[in-house]
Amino acid sequence: FFERSKTQTISKTINKEELYFNKSLFELEKHLFKLKKDYNVNQNLNTGIISDHILGSFNKNSTFFRSNDYALSFLVFLSMQANHDAEELLILMDQYIETIKEKLTFHDIVKTDTGATRCYTNLRFALNELRNYGLVYSNITLYKKNCRSLLPTPVGYLISLMVNEPNKFNVVKHLPVHGDSSNRFVAPLYTALTSIKKDPGEFLTCLLEKYQGIKNLEDTLKRILNDYCESVLQFIELTDKGLKVDEKELEKSIKTYYLNIAEEYNVSISLKNIFTGLLLPKPPQLDLFTE
Repeated sequence: FFERSKTQTISKTINKEELYFNKSLFELEKHLFKLKKDYNVNQNLNTGIISDHILGSFNKNSTFFRSNDYALSFLVFLSMQANHDAEELLILMDQYIETIKEKLTFHDIVKTDTGATRCYTNLRFALNELRNYGLVYSNITLYKKNCRSLLPTPVGYLISLMVNEPNKFNVVKHLPVHGDSSNRFVAPLYTALTSIKKDPGEFLTCLLEKYQGIKNLEDTLKRILNDYCESVLQFIELTDKGLKVDEKELEKSIKTYYLNIAEEYNVSISLKNIFTGLLLPKPPQLDLFTE
């Protein structure tokens, strides 16, 4: 089929982008569309996302990830990025979904009433929650210009560092097992928040033991963690059942919190350099005395 249809592929430049169109493939898609419509199956699945795990999930016991289930995993993913331009959110979301697709089920790729795919919708909700809890910047001021950002706050980076082993930053492991989805943050993030609220000093001490690179920031991070407890965690009660949030008071407080940490942008950049530095292989050391 494809050998025969090669000669039918044409290209057109639309909005300065070269796009390709194939008549035979279009006829095949038309046939599949009619089949799905006639038998009323798979009409609302995003077939652009596929994996062995998704294929194996066509049973009554499978379920989908909720927004809270993505929160920690997506925070770690954002921490691993060198670029945090909010204009590239869709690109980063595509890369994240590609990374975790072997954990998804067909429920995650269902298109909702709005036409959006469920996993993308819940991922956007997860980003909003990370911002609501002061872990990812909403806005930052760069060169006297206010702009949206996907940069984790210093506390966001510290949690990402805490929940991972040095040099083993794993996005996938921070997703819960399907069927065990919860309506709260997954356990490692819950544990990290608990540790900060209980004793921010001890939390920082544990990080200093794991990552030597943050020692130069110790005094600054100690102040940031204490401010986070006073501005954010005082409105979050950590119970055995998860997070109990005073959303009204937190919403008012988080705006002030972001204004107060606007100057800590450089701290996030320092932590980003530590994070990405641990991810990248170290360059070989040259012996200047070797011929």
